[in-house]
Amino acid sequence: MDSAPESTVEERPEILVVDDEPIIRDVLTDLLTSQGYAVDTAENGSVALQKITERRYNLVLTDLKMPVMGGADMLAALAGRQLKVMVIIMTAFATVETAIQTMKNGAYDYIMKPFKIDELLLVVQRALDKERLERENIQLKEVQRLYQISEAMTSTLTLGSVLQIILETAKQEVEADAVSLVLWNEQEGRWQSEMANVEIPGMQEEDLEGVLDYETLRQFHASGRPVLLAPRDVERFTRRTIDSGRRLYSVVSVPLSFRGRISGMLNLFSFTAGRVFQEGQRKSMVILAGRAASADGGGYPQGKAGKEIPLGARILAVADSYDAMTSDRPYRNAMTVEQAIREIKMHSGSQFDPGIVNAFIAVLREKLPGQITEV
Repeated sequence: MDSAPESTVEERPEILVVDDEPIIRDVLTDLLTSQGYAVDTAENGSVALQKITERRYNLVLTDLKMPVMGGADMLAALAGRQLKVMVIIMTAFATVETAIQTMKNGAYDYIMKPFKIDELLLVVQRALDKERLERENIQLKEVQRLYQISEAMTSTLTLGSVLQIILETAKQEVEADAVSLVLWNEQEGRWQSEMANVEIPGMQEEDLEGVLDYETLRQFHASGRPVLLAPRDVERFTRRTIDSGRRLYSVVSVPLSFRGRISGMLNLFSFTAGRVFQEGQRKSMVILAGRAASADGGGYPQGKAGKEIPLGARILAVADSYDAMTSDRPYRNAMTVEQAIREIKMHSGSQFDPGIVNAFIAVLREKLPGQITEV
């Protein structure tokens, strides 16, 4: 693996030109390329549909009437498969009814053939501006959500809860079909799956085990190369196919690094045709992975563990966690005293010092007589 996947950086807008006439495809390719756009072509809607499932385009410029599959049928197919893409219809037979119908079917705009160059470029630019604004709005919402999650994670020290929040947030924010967190097991010298979250019917969490080539991914992460895989790149980073037979279309993998050492990876999977992860989504996951790394980092606080942690910090870890769990938060209601104690006891010996836990519960019993039964 000497080179990074092709889709790891922000590139110029990509436009797919769909027309059954080669001369139209050539003319539009030359024109749009001269304006700084990256252009791909297809001879009919069926070929275009296949390409759209393989990669993401910023804009599709398509003829209305074509053999095999025309622009209207392609729009319907895109809607049926829930593939989101900005589409401009080109036609020499436009009527008011045609224009209205194409817009209802999801087209952004239409343009008459033979088209004027200035008019075409104006419509294209407007469509790309709208697509960019929609994309940026989604990314802004992702950042806002990540901020809320960060606040949530800093309010509790329960490691399992933090990691569950991270996985669920990651899956939701990039609309992933599955997400997994893998950690390096120092004692056994291997990568192991810590937890996973899968939305695909008929697929189990264990189906993801061993699918990705973790060592190759680690090498990329260690060299600072981002891992954002389009369909054409996926096979280079996989060791086996999914048992359910589903095709893997896209992967994002971000490292969990603590003190300059990669201790794990957050991996997101798309098994949905046309759902290809983007660079903005990868960057959002880097932020989330940073919080996860601070959490599987070797102990709280300052990367220390057990008795290495100062006594005061060990006491605060229990007290702060109890306070957070028994306080109302925007994202959840407060736990009862007994619920919080159960949660703390569950992580006694791993997250919290057992001696501190016992002493803390004894103090609570003294301060809150009658409120705490056996837990």
